[in-house]
Amino acid sequence: MPLTKEMLLKDFHDVFHDPIESVPGNIHFDLNPEVTPVQCSPRNVPVALKARVKEELDKHVKAGNLTPVTEPTVWISNMVTVAKPDKIRICIDPKPLNQALLRSHYHMPTLEDVLYKLPKARVFTLVDARDAFLQCKLDEESSRLTTFCTPWGRMRWLKLPFGVSVAPEIYQRKQHELLSGLAGIEPIADDILVVGCGDTDAEAEEDHNTNLRALMQRCRAVKLRLSERKLQFKLKAVHFHGHVLSTEGLKIDPEKTQAVLDMPTPTDAKAVQRMIGFVTYLAKFLPGLSEICEPLRRLLDKDTAWHWLPKHDDAIREIKRMVTNTPVLKYYDVTKPVTIQSSDTPYVRQAVCSMDSFQVEDSELDQAQHLDVTDFRFRQITQHTEMDDVLQALTSVILRGWPDFKEDTPLLVREYWPFRDELNVQNSVLYRGQCVVIPKALRAELLRRIHTSHIGGEACYRRARDTLFWPNMRTEIKDYVSNCSACNEYARAQQKESLMSHDIPTRPWQTVSMDIFSYAGQDFIVLVDHYSDFWENDLLPDLSADTLITRCKSQFARYGQPDKVLTDNGPQFACEQFRKFAAKWGFNHVTSSPRYPKSNGKAESAVKIVKSLCKRAKLDGTDKWQAILHWRNTPTEGLDSSPAQRLMSRRLKT
Repeated sequence: MPLTKEMLLKDFHDVFHDPIESVPGNIHFDLNPEVTPVQCSPRNVPVALKARVKEELDKHVKAGNLTPVTEPTVWISNMVTVAKPDKIRICIDPKPLNQALLRSHYHMPTLEDVLYKLPKARVFTLVDARDAFLQCKLDEESSRLTTFCTPWGRMRWLKLPFGVSVAPEIYQRKQHELLSGLAGIEPIADDILVVGCGDTDAEAEEDHNTNLRALMQRCRAVKLRLSERKLQFKLKAVHFHGHVLSTEGLKIDPEKTQAVLDMPTPTDAKAVQRMIGFVTYLAKFLPGLSEICEPLRRLLDKDTAWHWLPKHDDAIREIKRMVTNTPVLKYYDVTKPVTIQSSDTPYVRQAVCSMDSFQVEDSELDQAQHLDVTDFRFRQITQHTEMDDVLQALTSVILRGWPDFKEDTPLLVREYWPFRDELNVQNSVLYRGQCVVIPKALRAELLRRIHTSHIGGEACYRRARDTLFWPNMRTEIKDYVSNCSACNEYARAQQKESLMSHDIPTRPWQTVSMDIFSYAGQDFIVLVDHYSDFWENDLLPDLSADTLITRCKSQFARYGQPDKVLTDNGPQFACEQFRKFAAKWGFNHVTSSPRYPKSNGKAESAVKIVKSLCKRAKLDGTDKWQAILHWRNTPTEGLDSSPAQRLMSRRLKT
């Protein structure tokens, strides 16, 4: 005969509606005798809650959960009230007592302890123990340990109270003892899952009804009371510990999906931690989550300045897209063979366990699409890779599999041994992580390209390492730069003493430094942004204040009005026209110390860079504007972004 919800509630009316009693066996707290007892001073209860709190205390006394205390007790805790829409929850704050209680370290089951038992699950019922802790009676000694202060005198718990650190473990052990031996029953905390399994719906329903009746009879026998309000009866899918258990498999909880979609864009490191922590709980549904969150995790690195970039917005958008398109995870069946499938590159999009003939399509990123190189250069790399004997031998080793020992590796490719776990082959091109491996025939040409702007060895390496790789690349770049005649001719003199820095701005073009300089018989003005280090230089036909102000207006119209402008005390800046210009355009004009123009350090540094780039390009016969472009696109030492990225939030194509 089919089992309906009405029949269940009628046949087991006492289980769902009788007053709460105590389940068999008393609870005992073990205490560390070396901890000194503590008597806490009473706390005030808000006047607006006093009547409700008193009513709730009286209710607990009448139900046999609390009893007044008049005799002396060595432990006294504080009372904590938790106001809910429909009731007041009375708890204790036994912080000192918790330090003295000895844990039993009972294993607390998790969802993973249940899932492997559900490969044939088709019907689910979820019941909830009513006021679960209050169904466990304390022995006399333990009860006195729970004494707490109220505005109406001291009281102690006769039942297991909320707030005691050992309570969850004690209750879980008690519930396992009460329900031991029942088939298809999975208790976690105060939730009890009833499962019906079978090859057909009819078999599963029959199994479910048998298991549920057995549970009800056991609850009646041990006086375990259940909540009718929280009963989820005979469903194809139930919400269980943050997930949805269904006939098809494990699904993401729609409430969790909506919570992720409603999360605002993080504005500080704490918000990033909250975002990553929340979505990590759903990681089983989000393949490749670790890779997607990598840019966000870099914001949490120690001593890293907060700098939100478009790649972080992209990561947030991708996470929200993924939580709206989550797969249904099949329950693991220990009786079926398992195959592990994964991508063969560092860009792993899927790594799954498949059962029987169930297959998952391999999907991987096309790394060539994410390289900052032109199509012509990539075709050139591909052609030279196919002609390079060393890289062809390396390709064979990668595809065949690396030996266990370095000595067994072919001598041709032994220099790649330290990077063996990062190397992969895709479309006849070799990669180390996200960098393309450069054939030997192209390295000399690329060294010249890397050093086009005549920046230092470390700066050249920072520029190259994002895209290119070959063994000893860093050393070869530094050697090439050290032998550059243009760089040696105009090598920068060592600075005698560091200048005091200005306050760090919070946005681009907020603080700007200016200076006038001469080069090749012409006068120029340089403007440098303190936030991004991005600078602009402009030709001055004459040195009048009006001409200088016109050039400034042109730059401000392009990048926005600054809040502060720093200059030296030159006549073009220390004049009435410039003062009116500052007042009209709404910025604060600050001048450097008199007779010490070096205190305008940001502008002075920009002038050195401009002159150095132009002189080296002229000596080397290259385009100075291309040198300037490469400088603006080179990551700054100590940061992971270039001046162009910090100003424009994008890389410039070179």
